Amino acid sequence: MEWRIRPQLEQWATIRCFDPPGIGSEPPAKRLSREAIIRRGLDELDDWGCERVFVVADGWGIPTAAGIAGRRRELVAGMALGHAKLSNRREGADAPINAEI
Repeated sequence: MEWRIRPQLEQWATIRCFDPPGIGSEPPAKRLSREAIIRRGLDELDDWGCERVFVVADGWGIPTAAGIAGRRRELVAGMALGHAKLSNRREGADAPINAEI
């Protein structure tokens, strides 16, 4: 997860995030698809054993987040979707987009 505000969020929320199958230390899926990524997210929720969650995603992760939330409606207290930014600037102090990524 590449969030500059993660330390602030962790002061008041428990954060769980995961990589899609085949990314990072995740074992590969037979076929990487949106369904495989949704399944990975559902497995994370099931393993965690939480009672209520907020699902947060931006950019390309929004369809996956919607798929996860739609299949675990009883757990989802809310969703935050989007990528709020005032520009596509990749350089300078507090650039909204990380140029390395």
